[in-house]
Amino acid sequence: FEAAKEFAVGVMRGLSGKGRVVFRRIDDGIESDPVGLLTNEVLRCVVFPAADTLRQIRDLDRDPKPLLLVNPQWKTSGNVVSDFGIGPWKQRAEEFIT
Repeated sequence: FEAAKEFAVGVMRGLSGKGRVVFRRIDDGIESDPVGLLTNEVLRCVVFPAADTLRQIRDLDRDPKPLLLVNPQWKTSGNVVSDFGIGPWKQRAEEFIT
């Protein structure tokens, strides 16, 4: 996670030309893998986004600033049941992330 976070900070600085990047976790911080939100004046980045944080990511996407997803942890195929569930829930989630 730390390596992906530092990579994302570098990408954000390179794309935005801004040096200051603020970090906060958006996962529950207890039983989940870390998911972080990086922000600066120009854009935002979610590091290690997971299926269980998709609601927060959708809320973040309402802001007009660009939103980058770095190293997503979900799988859309290969499992009997997708990380996003089945039927319309899966379809809606996959449409959002593509």
